[in-house]
Amino acid sequence: MAIIKTLILQGSDLTARDEYGLTPIIWACQSDRLGNLVILLKAAKIRSIPEKQWMYDSSGYHLIHHTLLKDDRLKCLEYKPNAILLNQFNNENRTPLHLATINGHGNIVNLLLSHKGFIVTIMYNIF
Repeated sequence: MAIIKTLILQGSDLTARDEYGLTPIIWACQSDRLGNLVILLKAAKIRSIPEKQWMYDSSGYHLIHHTLLKDDRLKCLEYKPNAILLNQFNNENRTPLHLATINGHGNIVNLLLSHKGFIVTIMYNIF
């Protein structure tokens, strides 16, 4: 986390994308790095960077899509948000909530949900 803080203090671009179109915040979610995610979200808020610049990859997938990529044997959560972004489907017809749950990144899911104030409904579905 010290490296992340140093890079932010040196003015690193939070909207920079790698060869796959992923931002640092998306990588933090995908890698289940809760501490890094918290730091990056605070920095984005302090810098007043529009969410569209760091919440989505270059293909238009939301960062929550990237939190849930593991195997298909887990139960899924269905989020009933007051915003449309959690209802977006990826190229495998999975919503961000499916992906976050499948990856098993509960702490990051909880953080993202509280960050946006979404309502959570648990639906037990086996794939």
